[in-house]
Order: sequence, then structure tokens, then C-alpha cells
Amino acid sequence: MAAQIDADRGALGREVELFVEGHGDFVQPDVTNAGGIAELAFITTLAATSYVCFAPHNPSGSLSTAATLQLAATLPNFWYLESDS
Repeated sequence: MAAQIDADRGALGREVELFVEGHGDFVQPDVTNAGGIAELAFITTLAATSYVCFAPHNPSGSLSTAATLQLAATLPNFWYLESDS
């Protein structure tokens, strides 16, 4: 599975391998750098399949905080939200 995602998603394939191999406790994607809410949802769903928590990196201000919280409310593996306050 990781090999196909690597071919389709480029660098994301290495992160998937790390999830599957159990090398991480949580993933910290940033909604503004990950490609938007849909891409962030994709990354966190991949993490959830390997029981990896979602703790989004959030340095971009109130708009990205609101977008990330909207997504976090729907995800079972949400852990905490980093804030720049």
C-alpha cells in the first residue's frame, strides 16, 4: 500500500511507511502547507489507520485555527491543537 501511495503522492509515501512501521506517536500537518482541508483530512485518515494521533501544527493565525478545528471536530484521532497565542 505504501508503495502505491508513494507513486501517487510523492513524499507522502515515506510518512505512510513511518505510520505503518510504528515510528511515530503523532502527526503534525499544517492546513496551510498540507494543501488545504481535504489534504489534511487525507493525511490524518492515513495516520488513524495506524493508530497515530493528529496534533496539527498551527502557526498561521486565526483563519487556519478555525479551519483546523472544523476538521479536528470530525476526526477520532485528534489529540490537541497547537496555538500561536
